Amino acid sequence: MKNGNVFSAFLIGFVVGAGVALLFAPQSGEETREWISDNARKSYKEASRAVEDAVDRGTEAVQRGRDLVNDTATAARKVYDKAARAVS
Repeated sequence: MKNGNVFSAFLIGFVVGAGVALLFAPQSGEETREWISDNARKSYKEASRAVEDAVDRGTEAVQRGRDLVNDTATAARKVYDKAARAVS
């Protein structure tokens, strides 16, 4: 399953679960609002961490790609120089 589908399924499940919890909550409205606020805060923190992790992984992948390109270019330049000297 792709990440977008997983996130969509999570979000739908969260909303449905929150709705059911509100309908069957044995607590007062104030307690329910506090519960919603706490869970929203926790979800925001988890989502922020997930985004930070994704950005870090993307940054690392880009750096590995740059390193690979640089290493390949250096190796190609050495082969070219060696071939040019051999032809001369």
